[in-house]
Amino acid sequence: MAATRAKLTCPVYGIGCELTSRQLPKVQEVMQHYFFLQIQLPRTTKSSEIVAQVATSVMDIWIKSSIPTVSIKRVQQKIVSLHQNLRTILKRKGVSKALAVLLTKQESQNLFDIAACQCLDLSICTCPRESKVPELEREFLLDQRNERKMVIGSLVPNLVEI
Repeated sequence: MAATRAKLTCPVYGIGCELTSRQLPKVQEVMQHYFFLQIQLPRTTKSSEIVAQVATSVMDIWIKSSIPTVSIKRVQQKIVSLHQNLRTILKRKGVSKALAVLLTKQESQNLFDIAACQCLDLSICTCPRESKVPELEREFLLDQRNERKMVIGSLVPNLVEI
């Protein structure tokens, strides 16, 4: 049976696609990547294997940003929780379902935040040293949690002309 576009579109998160490595992923992007892999991998692939691949992809992006993260196991738990929540929403009927879809769509625009430090004010962080966000990355993390104007890139030193 051929898959139609309607069957490939999630009413909450949209169409599956790959993650971009230029910004930290939002909840919606993580779930879209889950659906992308679900379509790309053989049907015999277990959900836990897809979750593991998504978690690894997400962790790779966060590592690239030099921000300490929670464990891979915790990332997998967050993805499973999002998937279970989606399944629960899709089982609902009527107004309850419509409201849940709307609320979840709004929440899906938030950062899929797996930073080890969840302090609101990073300048007075009380987290252990290994969990603290490096000073150079604080502005980037705050941006990703809010406006999302910045992108991941390498630091290029200013070249001085002689």
